[in-house]
Amino acid sequence: MTKSALLVATRKGLIHVHNDQIVAHHFPGDAISQVLVDSRDGRWYAAQNLGHFGVKLKSSIDRGTTWIELNAPALPLKPTEGEWANDPTPWNVELIWELAQGGNDVPGELWAGTIPGALFRSTDYGMTWKLNEALWHE
Repeated sequence: MTKSALLVATRKGLIHVHNDQIVAHHFPGDAISQVLVDSRDGRWYAAQNLGHFGVKLKSSIDRGTTWIELNAPALPLKPTEGEWANDPTPWNVELIWELAQGGNDVPGELWAGTIPGALFRSTDYGMTWKLNEALWHE
């Protein structure tokens, strides 16, 4: 009986388990905050929290053999004037805490939830991200 593959996000990398065996260790030593296997096309996504180097997002179309770096979701610059100038919320993405695929009828659509609390949408497989402004400014 063949068991399905399992991806485990850890503070020490991404562990790929298949048939109860560790078959690969991706990004050793790097904290992985979220992982997604897109059931629509099999792509793998891994969100990294690299401390000083910030949030990174990687994608693989070949089950982890190769990875490409995507643009991670990013907040706009904090206003220096107006009602948001004194907002105590950090205006930089500190962590991707959730990744989700869009519907089966929307190939390439991804959603990312971040800290601070923001929601981003991508329609091009994570290459670019758009902030949900209504939620951010709520």
